[in-house]
Amino acid sequence: MPPRKPKLKAQLGKLRARHGTKPAAPTAKAPEGEKGPSQAATKGADAATTEKKPKRIFIPFTTEDTILLVGEGNFSFSLGLASVLGTGENIVATAYDSEEVVKQKYPDAEGIIHDLVESFNATVMYDVDATALDKAALLKGRTFSKIVFNFPHVGLGIKDQDRNIRANQALILKFLQSSMALSTLKTEIVLTTKTGGPYDLWDVKRLAKSAGLVSKMSFPFHPDPYPGCEHRRTLGHEDGVSADANAEIKNAKTFVLTTASDELMEKITGIKASKRKNRGSGVATTAAPASKKTRKSEEKDDD
Repeated sequence: MPPRKPKLKAQLGKLRARHGTKPAAPTAKAPEGEKGPSQAATKGADAATTEKKPKRIFIPFTTEDTILLVGEGNFSFSLGLASVLGTGENIVATAYDSEEVVKQKYPDAEGIIHDLVESFNATVMYDVDATALDKAALLKGRTFSKIVFNFPHVGLGIKDQDRNIRANQALILKFLQSSMALSTLKTEIVLTTKTGGPYDLWDVKRLAKSAGLVSKMSFPFHPDPYPGCEHRRTLGHEDGVSADANAEIKNAKTFVLTTASDELMEKITGIKASKRKNRGSGVATTAAPASKKTRKSEEKDDD
């Protein structure tokens, strides 16, 4: 049975309740391998001046991957990725807009695309709709080990926040569903979004479940490892007017989504069927107090 689409509007109220009050900031812990304050004091000045180890930045791509990038703006991430891998032969970078519109919206795109194709031998395509990948003639019959969508956004300038959230949820869900046509059981969907504000209310993990996927991992997104990568908005970029470089994506987050195993899907389906049956018969599914049950249900998808 195909996965049911989420009731986006109904879920939005629950998400607002969940994110409306920020939890108290956790007590900072010393990174592994370092001494805490009380221990450092006992070790003298040398321990107090010990430099912290740099944070490890995770790059979820290898030279063995076949990579499809959708929704590219100026293609600077694609070029940065090809630079990291040392080749673009296994990279297909696509944009929703036509070639003419891409170069009009992003003045730096032409030079970037030239380097991407000529220096790294990557493939660049235009007029590719990320929500209809199953209908993209140029991609027909192909599969990829990684399908990447960085900072999806409808870019429609919707002022009403609830409508804006639902529109972007619909965009992401359609992308996830259409990507199945180009996937194998081992394909990973790499989806990066901003955090805070309305972005947390998109609830990527719940959308993934609705598309039959599960979150394998998530981690902070850092553009620095990808040489020359500069974020661009869907509406375009204008020097002196638009935000500089990557100022808007300092706290971005990457989700790696994958197809759930048959065993896990059977378990999820069985739990849902049991809940529906019990609701219909009026039988409680647990003896725990209602307040605790509700709290668990609302928090189970949190990081």
